[in-house]
Amino acid sequence: MRQILCETGFPHAVVEADLEKQIEGHLSHAQLTPGQRSALKSFRLEFCVNRNQKLATQESYLRYICFLGRHVKKEFADMTKDDIIDYLSSLQGKSESLKDWAKLSIKMFFRWQRTGMTKPVDSAMASPDSSIRATVSLSFMSIVPPPGIVF
Repeated sequence: MRQILCETGFPHAVVEADLEKQIEGHLSHAQLTPGQRSALKSFRLEFCVNRNQKLATQESYLRYICFLGRHVKKEFADMTKDDIIDYLSSLQGKSESLKDWAKLSIKMFFRWQRTGMTKPVDSAMASPDSSIRATVSLSFMSIVPPPGIVF
């Protein structure tokens, strides 16, 4: 069993089957549009599974992208910068960790959706003065927007 924190910050013992159930719940959530559900399923298969991400990481990404879809209520490809900022603003008062995971999840999802990137960043190809931390910046400005949207 692994310990992960739920949104309330309390630890929960979670087994693989529980994570799979949670993932399936995100992928089939009734408040998502059929297009959103399809995009989440593709993201999981093409991005998360191809990168051999742990189930807990997959569940976290999908949870926050699902929250975004439920909050904005439009197809991911039709979302604007303002939609994303509105969603992130709705997280005021939540823990910094939750906000960071939400930003990272959105960033990775829209980067995948825009570029089809499925492989991890090769640190050997990064410039000598950059770091992985700088590469995965969690600021609002580092979120990769939907196609056609410029920050």
